[in-house]
Amino acid sequence: MSRRTSALFLFAGSAALLAALSYSAPARAEVIPYRRRPRLDSPSPTPSPTPSPTSSPSPSSDVYEPSEGFSPWSPSISVAPSPSPAPAPAPFPPPAPRPVPSRLGVPEGVTVNPGVKWTQGALAFVHKLRAAVPSSVPIHINSVVRTPESQAIAMLDKYKYAESRSPGGGAADLRQVYGAKAESFLSARPYTVDNWARVVRELHDSGRGFTTGHLAGSAVDVKILDLSESQVQDLKSAVYRVGGKPSLESSPPHLHVDHFSMVVLT
Repeated sequence: MSRRTSALFLFAGSAALLAALSYSAPARAEVIPYRRRPRLDSPSPTPSPTPSPTSSPSPSSDVYEPSEGFSPWSPSISVAPSPSPAPAPAPFPPPAPRPVPSRLGVPEGVTVNPGVKWTQGALAFVHKLRAAVPSSVPIHINSVVRTPESQAIAMLDKYKYAESRSPGGGAADLRQVYGAKAESFLSARPYTVDNWARVVRELHDSGRGFTTGHLAGSAVDVKILDLSESQVQDLKSAVYRVGGKPSLESSPPHLHVDHFSMVVLT
């Protein structure tokens, strides 16, 4: 090895030795401990004794509590307490009682058959009808509310009246007014009030194609036997104006009016 090469090796070794002697390790980063709250699924810790009144209150156990030197960049996690249940809603106040309408009487200028049972709605309707019809047209009420028995009597009277005017007219009139099904059931029974009342009740309760406003208290029969044709027309027009539905029946002649009320007046 030449003298020059030896000098280069000696210089490099000296430089490495000086660098090693002058190197100092950096200071170790300080680890700041902090106390972690136990896991929620871990057993509950033993409760601490109740502090005396003079001691300061302990921090909330629901918040992580860092030690001294806690950095503002360290995570701080809080567990919100369970929300208290919402209060039950106040009950709705009971509805105010509806005013009861004053009971009406038969209006002046209206005559009625004995024993007619009224509804409050029928009385109100007849009041409106009387006011809508010219005073020269008399109004006489034949029937309002009927029981199955009184309905059977009216149907038998209708049958006998039509039959007396034309043989076979009774059954035809029943079919026209009450329908073919009702007529077939009635004709199959003996022509008595008890038998026909039983048929009326069965058909009405079962809803098998038979109905009449008299059983529901929502119909009025007006006598037209003594009225002229023009007076009958005035009466029908007035019924329409006050919200009724008129239909002429011929056995015996009268105007059947549906007014759609079901409140029985005792």
